[in-house]
Amino acid sequence: MNKKLTIILSVIFIVIIIFFIFVFVTENKPIEGVGDKISSDTSNMIDKTKSIQHLELDEISIPRTLPTTLKKSHNKEQNKRANRKEIIKKPRQLETYVPSDLGIQEMLKNDLKNPTRITGSNPLASLGFSKNMSNVLNSKNPHNLISLNDMPEQLRNSIRLDLEKRKRNGFDEVNEKDADEITGILRHIINTSDAINKLSFNKSLIPDVIVTNYDYQGYTFPNYTDHQSEIITYGTLRRVYYRHNTSHLLIVEERSLHSGGAALIKELINSSVDDLPAMYVLKKSKLGERYAMLSWVTSNFVYSLYQVGNIDDSKSILHFVAKEITNLNNIE
Repeated sequence: MNKKLTIILSVIFIVIIIFFIFVFVTENKPIEGVGDKISSDTSNMIDKTKSIQHLELDEISIPRTLPTTLKKSHNKEQNKRANRKEIIKKPRQLETYVPSDLGIQEMLKNDLKNPTRITGSNPLASLGFSKNMSNVLNSKNPHNLISLNDMPEQLRNSIRLDLEKRKRNGFDEVNEKDADEITGILRHIINTSDAINKLSFNKSLIPDVIVTNYDYQGYTFPNYTDHQSEIITYGTLRRVYYRHNTSHLLIVEERSLHSGGAALIKELINSSVDDLPAMYVLKKSKLGERYAMLSWVTSNFVYSLYQVGNIDDSKSILHFVAKEITNLNNIE
């Protein structure tokens, strides 16, 4: 009798222990979906804080005079000493480059993957470009221009159509990815330091007019989000600045000509920086984001300046800043 009672009590005790274990585990188990929801909400909140809110842009009205809000400082010599580095002499390599906005770089990039199309001492001729284009690119003279007639027929016709649309609409329409690289550039900032990694050349000096009137935000490279996991030495640099007391962005884009040449297309020239040919254009995405761009070539660099935000004064601002950059860096 005592043996049976002992067995019964043991079984009851084991059942009670199992019950308490079950209750404890159940009470401490996360409710299904709650953790995911919290993570999702947190992620959305982080994304929202990172996103850039652009002001609604007014209709474009280009002033004829330089806005008085830009002040010039007289500390140029101090700025030069702070920024200048010894130029590294590198051997000249075969390299052809024109600004990507002119539609040629992408074509070259794709065609150069097919070496069977590139033969002889003039590889551009194998791609349908004229000998004159090679001569212009190799001259390193920023006053020398290439013509649409120097290009393959398909590319020539494409650029002519784009030029007709620009004249008709007053702006270039760009795809969302390209527009986001400019209007959303703060999301692509790599570092806020002035020391720049993975750069294949010595960056140009920043003039005092930018130092005095803008706050440095950091730097990035074109298409950085596509290549950030790869080991790449970048040949084009973008530095980003906020204009004081505004939400207006200034982007200084540059590429060194130490290993190749560059030229603008004669038919697209509509402006000048000092006495150098230049192209000024307004750009607009299908979502309505607008920005201004000014491109020109010096004997040492290819430059493009972008203004994002209120672009009413972009023509005057960009031309003034471009002149200062050119004077500071166009040193033979």
